Amino acid sequence: MAISFTRAQVHNWRDGADGFFHWLNDVKPRVPSSRGGFEVFHPVDFQVSAVRDALARKENGDWRYTTLAFSFPRRHSKTTLMALLVLWRFTTRATQNIVCMATSERQITATGFALVRQIVLNSPALLHMVGKENVQQYRITYPELQNSIRTVSCNISGIYGEKITVAWMTELHAAQSEEPMQVLASSLGDTLNSWMLIDSTVDGIGGPLHRLEQLAESGEDETIFVRRIEYADLAEALEKSPPWIRRDWLKSRKAQLLPATFETQHLNRRTAATNSLFAPEDIAACREPLPLPVEKIGLEAWAAGRTWLAGGGLDRAYFGSLHGDKTIWTSVAKVASADGGEPHYVVLNQKNILGSMATGIKRAILDDGERYGLHNVVIEAYNAQDIGIWAQESNIPAELVHATNTAQTPAFLEFHRIVKEHRLHFSDKLEGLEKEMGTFLYELVNGSPRFGSDKFHDDRVYSLCWAIYSLRQNELAAYTLPNIICDSRSQYGRFCYLRTGDSILNCSKMCPTHAKVQGMYLQHRKSNIESDISLPDFFKNCVKVTGARLFSSF
Repeated sequence: MAISFTRAQVHNWRDGADGFFHWLNDVKPRVPSSRGGFEVFHPVDFQVSAVRDALARKENGDWRYTTLAFSFPRRHSKTTLMALLVLWRFTTRATQNIVCMATSERQITATGFALVRQIVLNSPALLHMVGKENVQQYRITYPELQNSIRTVSCNISGIYGEKITVAWMTELHAAQSEEPMQVLASSLGDTLNSWMLIDSTVDGIGGPLHRLEQLAESGEDETIFVRRIEYADLAEALEKSPPWIRRDWLKSRKAQLLPATFETQHLNRRTAATNSLFAPEDIAACREPLPLPVEKIGLEAWAAGRTWLAGGGLDRAYFGSLHGDKTIWTSVAKVASADGGEPHYVVLNQKNILGSMATGIKRAILDDGERYGLHNVVIEAYNAQDIGIWAQESNIPAELVHATNTAQTPAFLEFHRIVKEHRLHFSDKLEGLEKEMGTFLYELVNGSPRFGSDKFHDDRVYSLCWAIYSLRQNELAAYTLPNIICDSRSQYGRFCYLRTGDSILNCSKMCPTHAKVQGMYLQHRKSNIESDISLPDFFKNCVKVTGARLFSSF
């Protein structure tokens, strides 16, 4: 069936903001759906408001604004709105030369232009108007109106001197430089009613989007329109986010991301360039009157029968470092939670190795290996390859980790979460660690966190982070039994809770396995006073048997 529109419909499409919404209603562009596939775009209130305000006109009919910027939180359709504005202009005006700029060569076909191309290919009316043969990998043409949309990377050499009617810069906050955007904007000056389109989450203080906002708010440049949606906190985001944003996903993002990352990406709040990784009240909550080092017998008393594993982390400095860097060795215990929640971490030992000498480092690792039995050791590769080789030759489970952003980001994200949830415990004697945690900073660079600061020492924090990271792959059951050995020949044996039943039999008085489980149960009740769980239920839900189950037959 042929798709056609009346002359009156096409005429109405050109009528400013009203024309855009007439075009949406008639053309019915299809955009990616939250359920998968594509669905007809129906704007919600905040989208209608943003478009109407952005497409305001002067008395002579010209656009009031020639720079249009939408800054919304992630998944709030800012790119979709811009793609639809581009296609509206592409199909309603003639001789349009539209350029979509990606922030990198890798994203040239993966951001704004890719969405435009998808919308055309999946919208019957648009595909009929443009023609499938005119939809190419890097360019879309509309021969009837002599229009073109193409995508380019941030390489600006091919843009100079070109006459452009619409320039679109997507995700400006992630661009390495604003120069390409400025080159694009300079190519619009000799075209009446040209557009510079920008969609982006918020950038840092003093960034290019921030400066555009300042110019628009001050009235210094009346051609700039910026619509930024910002939420004060998670509660407001949950209340006001559009319906396609899953609320459980938003809560999960809050739990998993660093505070500044969540604020910029999902609240769209402009934060300071640098941020403290750990809040003072969280650091204080992790500080306890523990001995240093924590001896194994003290750790077992603290764990109260729960399963634990020990790991270590090394941050090595050069001898005589000009910045006063230190070589720090840290060992930690990962202790299963008594209530089945996430594990806790106890700093067992932290040592400053004088002179960064290899002999001192090896002695510290061997001592804690004998004391706790190290399950794994992370050695930061910088200046420590010799220690890594020694550990392998000595059959010490160890891994060399390069301090790249790929390794640091998940390590520090987990470290931050552990501290925030008060699952880290360290001795009040570790004043150096407490001080370093209080001054440990991170900053967002192109949307990614970068950790540490040249102004403050951070060796103790890094060493502890690697120690925690060393145990990342080890899941712990709260309580473990090596074996269950039962020599009872009673015909009622099958009713024992240690087998398949729920009963505590008379023979339990002489059963060594029952004695072990009962000891674990008493320790659990001591550390969980409000718990009313029964011994059989405790065994079924909290105890893992790691070895054999041996029962006598009767």
